[in-house]
Amino acid sequence: MPAGPTPHRHAAASRASTPHAVTPGALFQLVRDGHADSRAGLARATGLARSTVSQRVDELLLAGLLVERGDGPSTGGRPPTRLAFDSHGGVVLCADLGATHCRLAVSDLDEVQEQEPNNEPAKAKRLPLLDRRSCL
Repeated sequence: MPAGPTPHRHAAASRASTPHAVTPGALFQLVRDGHADSRAGLARATGLARSTVSQRVDELLLAGLLVERGDGPSTGGRPPTRLAFDSHGGVVLCADLGATHCRLAVSDLDEVQEQEPNNEPAKAKRLPLLDRRSCL
């Protein structure tokens, strides 16, 4: 019987036929969606080697998309370093230009609007600006 993805693997990451198909963006999405919060958790969720996970997580840390949040609970060995999505690691600028209108929005990476078009500070609200999966 051919070995398939184990039931505990996240669907998006386990669809990959090779480890190279699990991109840093897929690892980012697992952390952002709360499916994993450490390198070990990402390795379990994807089936990737820990060294591969560490390399891809390092890319996400350098890009400012993930941050390290201290140690998690130990299961007998060294405590895992917890990973978290950094919504303040950048901004998204959006413009809707039409024949008779122009709408602008600035949001953090968690889709919370930063500035109203009239330059007044925005009340914290979520904006459905982009499909965030298409950006990674």
